[in-house]
Amino acid sequence: MVPGGHDELVRRVDALTAEIALRRAGDLSCGRGCTACCRVQLSLSPLEAQVVRSALRGLSEGTRARIRARAQQGIGRVDHDAACVMLEEDGGCAIYASRPMVCRTQGHALRYPAGSLPEAAVFATGAGGEITWCPLNYGSAPPRSEDVLEAERIDEVLAVLNLMTAASSQAGLERKPMVELALE
Repeated sequence: MVPGGHDELVRRVDALTAEIALRRAGDLSCGRGCTACCRVQLSLSPLEAQVVRSALRGLSEGTRARIRARAQQGIGRVDHDAACVMLEEDGGCAIYASRPMVCRTQGHALRYPAGSLPEAAVFATGAGGEITWCPLNYGSAPPRSEDVLEAERIDEVLAVLNLMTAASSQAGLERKPMVELALE
């Protein structure tokens, strides 16, 4: 059972990113068909793995079959630039409504504590830490303070929710590769 806190976190993050997208619409390339962030092999916490499993169960058999086929092609290959198994041919995500938190925040301006990011990923610094964003975004003007998500805070809340899930289900904290979830 996924704690209700996860739904609340998703709601709040989605509201913030929607607000930013509306305010900075001309500066964000993110959207259906932009797959720059989808060239990654994710592993998920037990909590987010539960959410993805549930989403997969709700898909049509045809969609699940496509996802399984992509996953089978990727098993055993180490290709960090390969597309996520959930990425459909049209550039959409098969589990968009249930996508992991990292997928919900990617592309947006994210603040991390100083020293957390690789130097090449830091596009701005300030008293609150280092800020990164997708280089396809914010081309006309850098993000303003109200455009920046506090990545550390989001990660902390998600970690606490994950610990609660692990404790209640006795599942442990082992991460699960997305490609393996697709094959379950």
